[in-house]
Amino acid sequence: MIFHEIIIEPDKVLTLAAPKRILFELDKETEIYIADLGIPKEVYLKFGVDILPFYINSIIKQKR
Repeated sequence: MIFHEIIIEPDKVLTLAAPKRILFELDKETEIYIADLGIPKEVYLKFGVDILPFYINSIIKQKR
């Protein structure tokens, strides 16, 4: 089952490895953080996902 309707209004959200599209449907005031899972950069490249700068910090705040 896939849900496409946001039914919560969080202040902050932590997601793993990469940003998820549905999170950008949240209120603009919601802070989105992405946590590093240690996934090799080759995996990101294979799937065409931007590599985030986890070398700076293991949790990154997503700019919106």
